[in-house]
Amino acid sequence: MSSDEEKARARAYYYANRERCLERGRAWRAANKEKVKTNNASYHAANRERENARSRAWKEENREAMNARRRDAYTTNIEQERAYARSKKKAKYAQNPQKYRNLARLERAKPGVKERQARASKLWTERNPDRRKAAARRWYQRHLRHARLQLAIAQATRRRRYVLWADVEAIAELYASAALLTQTTGRSHVVDHIIPLKGRTVSGLHVETNLRIIERSENARKSNKWESSGWERPGASPGDMPSASGKARPLQRDLF
Repeated sequence: MSSDEEKARARAYYYANRERCLERGRAWRAANKEKVKTNNASYHAANRERENARSRAWKEENREAMNARRRDAYTTNIEQERAYARSKKKAKYAQNPQKYRNLARLERAKPGVKERQARASKLWTERNPDRRKAAARRWYQRHLRHARLQLAIAQATRRRRYVLWADVEAIAELYASAALLTQTTGRSHVVDHIIPLKGRTVSGLHVETNLRIIERSENARKSNKWESSGWERPGASPGDMPSASGKARPLQRDLF
């Protein structure tokens, strides 16, 4: 019997017993995983160009089906997929952290990027308050010495900006109200100094008329800047507050 006849006979047997042959092949591959892996690697190495071309052609013909399968797999295992992406990102960052810090600085220097990132961060915090708190706790534990140093600096600054005629009870009431808002809304609220205690152009005092309650994310965005527009004292009419962008810097007694 010639080789062509043998191939035709084997083909006919395969199609006549397709399910049986497939099941037997799956069982053999399961029992010989290492051998299958070695054989596949050897074949691919010997036929690299041919296999690559075949793979590219198949992907082009089945691109929509591939994308649909990927979307379905991602949706079904979204938490595992996100964890895998985070682990890859952390591994790349750990290899060269300074490179990614520089890239982040360059990105934030582009017009509008800083504001867009702040909006995205605020939205993420509102949607994931528990994860935000957990991340803050982890950061605090990793940077305990730095956090305590910043707290000591803030407390010392507040003491230096405190005056004897400040209404201590009113200040305490503001802090209590901020804590109550945090508890009732589920979003972190803090007491903010309208005119910062360590401003770049003007500094305020730790007094009740220089305090207001805002969300922590808004306070972080504001930092130590003084944004005078719309920050009138309670009961003041619009336009009563001098603008920080005028020729002369406003005095605090003109504001409060």
